[in-house]
Amino acid sequence: MPEGDTVLQTAARLHHVLAGQHLVRSEFRVPQLATTDLAGWHVREAIPVGKHLLIRLRAPESLPSGTARPTRDFTLHSHLMMDGMWRFSDVTRPAPRSFRIRALLETATSRAYAEDVQAFALIPTAAEGELVGHLGPDLLHPNFSDADVTMALTNLRCHPARAVSSALMDQRNLAGIGNIYRNETLFVSGLPHTVRVGDLPDDVLLDVIRTAHWLLDLNRFRLPRSTTGLAPCAGDSMWVYSRGGRPCRRCGTAIRSGEIDDAILALDDDNVPTARDGRPQKMRFIWWCPSCQRERR
Repeated sequence: MPEGDTVLQTAARLHHVLAGQHLVRSEFRVPQLATTDLAGWHVREAIPVGKHLLIRLRAPESLPSGTARPTRDFTLHSHLMMDGMWRFSDVTRPAPRSFRIRALLETATSRAYAEDVQAFALIPTAAEGELVGHLGPDLLHPNFSDADVTMALTNLRCHPARAVSSALMDQRNLAGIGNIYRNETLFVSGLPHTVRVGDLPDDVLLDVIRTAHWLLDLNRFRLPRSTTGLAPCAGDSMWVYSRGGRPCRRCGTAIRSGEIDDAILALDDDNVPTARDGRPQKMRFIWWCPSCQRERR
């Protein structure tokens, strides 16, 4: 699943390619927008909100029938989910022909097209809250502040028996963390995945939130990403993510791997699930150092 930094970089590219121009062609290959035509619409901006992409548009004054529009400001919402991505090309190149393409937007000079993106919606901009209003503080918002850190802490405290690992992945608590940053944040913070939120004092949780923000912000516009501060080309870019069986970069202990169900809302003292959030099982691979991330007693 794309991380918050990937979504931010995608939004920045969409904004650079489309903003300030009128669309001359659009095409959607998803049922909910199959008959939508955005030709003639003006692209105002593209922004990220957590892992959501919002392309804000200004529609022509009148409908094709000549009737005045009740509102002209709309937002094209998309979510990359697990495998989606936006790609870009010059319109002088042949239009891509692939069964993976779900949306295509063209201006007089540029083209943006979405591959394997399933979640689309076109809504009035005033109604954006219906799609992103449930999100916690955006860790990559340009004005992320101490007040956002405090709000994220309050959100995390709503389920004290939940594993901190799963709580970090819940975008309702704080937005932007994916599986890479979940694993890397917990390693840097020295915490095991299964420690319960309620077993951590405020100062530790605040440190976790700030660490996640720091790691994401370090990679705001870095490609490829690195959480260690070392050059990705040297293969030293991650502390634990996808490094099962290899030595810990800090202590040399073999990194372990496993799975965690992020749909679990509560664990008992033996890490046995006692409550779920109503979703189906949501398993994710996790990695940790058994020495640097010891269980707290």
